[in-house]
Amino acid sequence: MNTVTEMSILFFWIPAQFGGHSGAPYEPMRTSVAWQQNPERSAATLHDVEWHSIYLDDENHGTAKIRFNASAVIEPSWTVKGEILEFRNGYRLLAVGCIQE
Repeated sequence: MNTVTEMSILFFWIPAQFGGHSGAPYEPMRTSVAWQQNPERSAATLHDVEWHSIYLDDENHGTAKIRFNASAVIEPSWTVKGEILEFRNGYRLLAVGCIQE
């Protein structure tokens, strides 16, 4: 089976005053990722990812690469450019992003 192991993303880092994390994203940060517009997929496929190659500007917009753990099964059809993703630590929403490539 062909699966995706890494994706490039654009993201908005949620500021602490809006419920996000008090610090900036860092390497090799680990979060959960969920597909926002496909809740049935997200419920069944919440995955752990590790963040790399992070860039964050002064307005909390950024780019990064995320890597799925080795046991993740991410079908290529799930990785459509522009698909909206949510990044969480437990129940805390840390970032909202979209697939870049």
